Amino acid sequence: FPATPVTGFADESELAVTNAIHLGLIRLLGCTPFAVSYENDGRLIRNVVPNPAASGTTSSWGADSEFFWHSDNPHQPFGPPGSDPRL
Repeated sequence: FPATPVTGFADESELAVTNAIHLGLIRLLGCTPFAVSYENDGRLIRNVVPNPAASGTTSSWGADSEFFWHSDNPHQPFGPPGSDPRL
């Protein structure tokens, strides 16, 4: 396994097989993954890792504060017209 990163993002090239398995399982469930350009640099999968700079904050970047279930930016569009999976 690669070393645990502390920048908030992992080296995706080292996680290619893991990501492929996750996407395959999502597809087997009949789901369609999507990403938006304004979240996580548009990455389809963000392997969540702690970032010391977020210490003490309530966010997906921190590791020492509870972050309850939430929905990120539900008012934002998911892409060009016709591509919103919620419709």
